[in-house]
Amino acid sequence: DLHQRTTPVPQILAAVIRNEYPTVEADALSLATAVEALHRTLDPDARRFSVEQIDNSLEAVEASNMPTEVSQSLSTALRQYWHEYSYPQRVKALAEPVAEAVPACIGRLSRWKEQVVNQRIALAHGLGQNGLSVDQIRRMHALNQSLHWMLTLRLFMEAGIDGSILAKTTEDSERFNDQCHNWRHSWPKVFSA
Repeated sequence: DLHQRTTPVPQILAAVIRNEYPTVEADALSLATAVEALHRTLDPDARRFSVEQIDNSLEAVEASNMPTEVSQSLSTALRQYWHEYSYPQRVKALAEPVAEAVPACIGRLSRWKEQVVNQRIALAHGLGQNGLSVDQIRRMHALNQSLHWMLTLRLFMEAGIDGSILAKTTEDSERFNDQCHNWRHSWPKVFSA
């Protein structure tokens, strides 16, 4: 049931671990997509604004003197998606239980969330299309590793595995510790103690 509910997230995680994506950037975009997909699956009714708040806002827009095109665009946004969690809110909501159980995976949550969101925005909107430096690719890879672990651990939590077990397992994992060293080195302001 969990696998079916969370598809395509497990498949994305498996593809990243098997190096099926041709670039670090493709890994990053796939993992960013997995964050939104997993959050929508685990908390499909998450709202940042109530129905009443949206209705009141729609009435205010209709009563305003703003240009018609702006009013229509804003009204459409309010009706279709404005009530939903933003991407940064989704990242934080997914990462919080992992940060509590395995703090080394996330580091400083607000800084980690900011870097995950910035990476997604840059790639999804084609910023930096002139090519990335070796250092930027190294940093992206390190953040991808941390994001991959966060998503994997969050799936384990959803499957009912206690955070204390995950903490012990990651502490004993050579792979986790090697990658943790990598992201601490690449992102000291995010992962420093």
